[in-house]
Amino acid sequence: MKRRYLIYNILMCLPVILTLISMLFLPDRITTTAQLSGTGMDVIGSKYELLIFPVFTLALCAFVKVILKSKNAYAAGIILVVIFNLITIITLAGTFYIETDMPAFLKSGINFKPALAVVSWVFGFFIFVSGISMCFAKKPVGIYSVMKAPESDKISDIKKYNRAVGFLFMGYSLCFIASGFVGLTDQTLCTVCLTLSGMPGCIIVMIIYECVIAKKYVLR
Repeated sequence: MKRRYLIYNILMCLPVILTLISMLFLPDRITTTAQLSGTGMDVIGSKYELLIFPVFTLALCAFVKVILKSKNAYAAGIILVVIFNLITIITLAGTFYIETDMPAFLKSGINFKPALAVVSWVFGFFIFVSGISMCFAKKPVGIYSVMKAPESDKISDIKKYNRAVGFLFMGYSLCFIASGFVGLTDQTLCTVCLTLSGMPGCIIVMIIYECVIAKKYVLR
């Protein structure tokens, strides 16, 4: 294991570890959602539902780790896992807070559902910003970690090529942004949308890249 990934790996696994430890002290049935309107809590579920976000975080961060090749990408990945850990801590703190006897009026500020929405928006923003940077890149950009970007002399028009890849990434980011809005009302459906965006969505991006962008601009 490379030393540079040690911190990333620890942060990647921390949400699951913190959640598992917290579950030892929580009742079997917990309040997972508080009304933002201040009318109190309305969703009672199993404490094991708390594992949905950490497990998803672990899978998503493991996927992101595959694409962390440059130092800039690695720094962005560290920021991403730090944000995920903060969301996990806030969610767990909110769960313990709701389970106490504090006034419902104060508890209503804690909402579990937006956690997945925030993650979706953060990840979508991360991809969208990456797409923008690709559009203005001077050198050819690539989308795989297992292979380098095409050489400059193998691209017919670097500027148009980079823009095409950038727009592809920005379009891909909309899947995560849309999933975030779904997460505000339906946590389960949001999880499904994020799963589809992460794995099948990534494959679709690669297919579009190979069949459209690479075919048009990369000389082979």
